[in-house]
Amino acid sequence: METAAPSTKSATKPRRNSTLSNSFTTTPTTLPYDTISYKRSTSSVVPTLLSVVCCHAVFGKPLGDVSFLMEYMDWCSLETQLKTRGALSESKNADVASNVTKGLHYLHSKKIVHRDIKPANLLMNSRMEVKIADVGVSKTVGPTMEYTVCNSFVGTCAYLSPERFERDRYGYAGDIWSLGVTLMQLYMGHFPLLPAGKKPDWATLMCAVCFGELPGLPENVSHEFRSCCLQRDSSKIWTASQLLTHHFLCQHPISDS
Repeated sequence: METAAPSTKSATKPRRNSTLSNSFTTTPTTLPYDTISYKRSTSSVVPTLLSVVCCHAVFGKPLGDVSFLMEYMDWCSLETQLKTRGALSESKNADVASNVTKGLHYLHSKKIVHRDIKPANLLMNSRMEVKIADVGVSKTVGPTMEYTVCNSFVGTCAYLSPERFERDRYGYAGDIWSLGVTLMQLYMGHFPLLPAGKKPDWATLMCAVCFGELPGLPENVSHEFRSCCLQRDSSKIWTASQLLTHHFLCQHPISDS
């Protein structure tokens, strides 16, 4: 399969942050956009092949408006891919799992919790590379902490882990839970914790996430990998580093098509 040459385009995304002073940086930087940690990480270079959408520059204005010059992903989100082309095969799901797990491994190694992993925040380019985007609600965990206090309720509710509904603390395991839900959705073609097409209220969604039965999957699907991500006891959820060694990813090397 022919692959397109790497794009030289960038995309600018505006964001409001009242605490960021007038500034400009052209140094590629690690994420997130949490102001303090973002400014602290501006000297770190993001590897070109990293599975996280790169931020090339930050434009700050005195009144608090902020724009980010981002890597240009010229295809679509996995949410759009799901709507237009349907569910993914097991091998394609493994490709996504591998890319996203690598991105989460990088973010977690930098003490960053993404907090909003979902199909809409996983972008694809014309080379079929999948990268994590929209790290705008991410949070930096203290250097000696496994959890961080949740001062604001952020993230898309449907993909929140059970611990997130407690609203007091969350850790890296919450991102892995969201990855597990996302992979099931990409395989099944709809949100997996509720019947297809159902739009729940808050209480229904919370009960489904915290107490509902996980749906069954065909025998050829890796139930073990899913169970490594979807444990209601967050201490039993595998880390991104552990998932990278799982045979589900190892037996499905990233395809070229």
